[in-house]
Amino acid sequence: MDRIFKVGLIDYEVSALINLGEIIDMIPEFEVGFKTTDPNEGLSKILSGEAEILITDVVIPNLGGLSISEKLEGTGIPIIFCSAHDRFAVSGYQLNAAYFILKPAFFTEVSKALHTARMKLESSNEKALMGRENVRLINGSGGITGETIDVSEIVYLEQSANVTTLHFINDKKFVVSSLTNFLKGLKYSNLVRVHKSFAVNILLIKKINFTQITLKNDQKIPLGRGYREGLNDYFSDKIL
Repeated sequence: MDRIFKVGLIDYEVSALINLGEIIDMIPEFEVGFKTTDPNEGLSKILSGEAEILITDVVIPNLGGLSISEKLEGTGIPIIFCSAHDRFAVSGYQLNAAYFILKPAFFTEVSKALHTARMKLESSNEKALMGRENVRLINGSGGITGETIDVSEIVYLEQSANVTTLHFINDKKFVVSSLTNFLKGLKYSNLVRVHKSFAVNILLIKKINFTQITLKNDQKIPLGRGYREGLNDYFSDKIL
């Protein structure tokens, strides 16, 4: 079953809430999580997770939609403004609104708005996932040490026996693992194997020649023959 996204509705006009609710009921993948004429109640509900996307009017007594948007800044919750006053559209987009619907709301515009908000939400979730996937606990010689590292900050990896050294800009860590096992399962990593004993952060490559890679910190890393073709493939569509 496809995921259903819950939508919160805030508008001081009951008729507008009814209209939006009826339209959302006709759009697959979305359902009304809550609807209210009280902006403070709506703000509380969206912050408590009763909906993932918010549609709000701009002009509301006591707490307007623009103020609601400011209070939700940094939460990753996509906001759609629905107003009879198109002069607020610019202000909405300046606050990074996902969409602006001009009242009265019609099916086509609400559908476009919700699908735009969904893409924005999924992009935000993916970025958050990337951050979580990059964080790893160190498994040092004494077992799990409790220390965490961000894989994206690694400059290069170097394997010796069953220990892999993680080289950072100003530090290095030692992990009890083969290079193969360390790289296995990293979903959002810029680390690319370039030698049986080395992997490098591909974003930090300064120069590539036939047998050697120079990183931006001028560290020289050997380039194995069997890994050269894969590296060339990566850069094949990035040649100026």
